[in-house]
Amino acid sequence: MSVLFSVGVYTWLVATMLKSRETAGVLIFYVILLTLIYLLVHGLFIGHLRGNGIRVSPTQFPELNAMANAHARQLGMDETPAIFVLQSGGVLNALATRFLERNFVVLYSQVLALATQRGESAVSFVLGHELGHIQRKHLTKRMLLYPAMAIPFLGSAYSRGCEYTCDAFGNALQPTEGSTGYWFSPPDPISTVRSTRPSSAGRP
Repeated sequence: MSVLFSVGVYTWLVATMLKSRETAGVLIFYVILLTLIYLLVHGLFIGHLRGNGIRVSPTQFPELNAMANAHARQLGMDETPAIFVLQSGGVLNALATRFLERNFVVLYSQVLALATQRGESAVSFVLGHELGHIQRKHLTKRMLLYPAMAIPFLGSAYSRGCEYTCDAFGNALQPTEGSTGYWFSPPDPISTVRSTRPSSAGRP
């Protein structure tokens, strides 16, 4: 549904632009303007991340770095995304993002601390979940499906589907205890990734 809606919006925009040069000029201007604003805001966030976060490496959070490399290999990634730990100020969150063809995973310190208290499997789940977003290319798909994301019921439904898919990745990467505290036990997607690379059919 999200794909069909977005394709319909893009088709309407193209048809509108072909009918009127003046309208086309206005639409192109706003597309360029919004793109520049997005790049500026996102670039500032990445700058904040690099300036204030701690880059996970063999010398900084070595266990987390080893876990990320192992997960990336298991998910068939060509390289491990840059992973940062960022002071959260009490915010419980973790996210995956992409900027200028580079992937990033951000683990806020509070959620990392709570996961660490619950054990290695919980940390593995959180990290695997975020890597799942990158492996499934959710960041790129969300950009392409932006018209649908603006519609509340379509956007929320697609987002839930993405989160459930990534929960499945998190559980499959650490199946023994990774799902502790979560209300469902999703199927193992890792075998699907291996057999259908580069995409897993039937999932957001």
